[in-house]
Order: sequence, then C-alpha cells, then structure tokens
Amino acid sequence: MVTGRDNGDIRIAIACQGGGSHTAFTAGNDWIRLGYLPGDKFKSIKLRFIQMLYELDRGTKMDRNPSFINEMMSYGEDEARKLLMELM
Repeated sequence: MVTGRDNGDIRIAIACQGGGSHTAFTAGNDWIRLGYLPGDKFKSIKLRFIQMLYELDRGTKMDRNPSFINEMMSYGEDEARKLLMELM
C-alpha cells in the first residue's frame, strides 16, 4: 500500500518481510549517493521498521489459534500507531 499527501510530503509504503524490499530501497539510496541514478529524478528515502514481537518459525504461518492471531494483530496495530505518530 502506498499513500501520501497531495503535496508529496509524506508517503507511506507497507512491505512485508521476505520481499527483498529493504535491499532494493537501500540499494537505490546507495545508487543515488554514488551518482548511478540522477538525484534530480530520484529521491533517497528513510526506512523505518516494525520489529516482530517474537522470532517466529515456519510453523506459525499455519497457526490459526485465535488468541495467537489476536495477540499478533494487536501488537502490529500498536506498533503501527507509534510509527505513524513519529511521522506526524
């Protein structure tokens, strides 16, 4: 999901773990800094992360226990609120 204000001041991209987006974004910043990408057409970005509550193994992807799901969702929502408040 990407969203932003009309004037382009704030843009939010949500990416999931394992997608390689961290590597792509940091490489893009490096390429701008090194002059491989023109700075007048590309902007460096700052990455912010929400850390997972636990180190989870593959088995948790199949865990449908409602209390586990609710705990993870609640944690994610709380951390997302904190992250968004930092941007405002």
